[in-house]
Amino acid sequence: MVHRRLNSLSTLLEIERLSVTYNINGYTLPALQEVDLHLAAGEKLGLVGESGAGKTTLAGAVMGLLPRGATIKGSILFKGKLLSPPLLARLRGREMVLIPQNVYNSLNPVLSVGQQMEDLQIEAKSPRQKRRQIILGLLEKVRLPRPQDLPGSYPHQLSGGMKQRILLAMGLSRSPSLVLADEPTKGQIGRAHV
Repeated sequence: MVHRRLNSLSTLLEIERLSVTYNINGYTLPALQEVDLHLAAGEKLGLVGESGAGKTTLAGAVMGLLPRGATIKGSILFKGKLLSPPLLARLRGREMVLIPQNVYNSLNPVLSVGQQMEDLQIEAKSPRQKRRQIILGLLEKVRLPRPQDLPGSYPHQLSGGMKQRILLAMGLSRSPSLVLADEPTKGQIGRAHV
């Protein structure tokens, strides 16, 4: 692994000697072993590996979303601060977002796409008249076809790739500093640039 030390002022995410094990039915399963990673603000990084290599576990560790029975050793710093449960609760969905691998359970099936996206705008205290404009802009940004038709759609009416782009648009609505996308090209046809 290539190890780079970045200027601490520009370091967005710093992972040092991160190890994760899962304790399942009395067995200890190592998932990550002493991972080091440094990501500068504005930098893009893709992790490539076989299924089971630990990419999802790494994202879960950063976001504080590992299942019970997981043991973490090492450190994860975001903008120079050690990620603790209270800090993660403040950052998740605002400064840090995760676009999950399984998009099928990530959207509320009884709310339209527009309602779910508008809820984020209300929480962000966007003026009512600007909400629809913001939502359409986000849907255009992730290059969804006919974005003007999507706010009235329900999740069951959309393909997996469209759901993934909608989740990305929702994540981008808060202008986060860190976006973690687990399997970002799954279900995508063609090219989408964000």
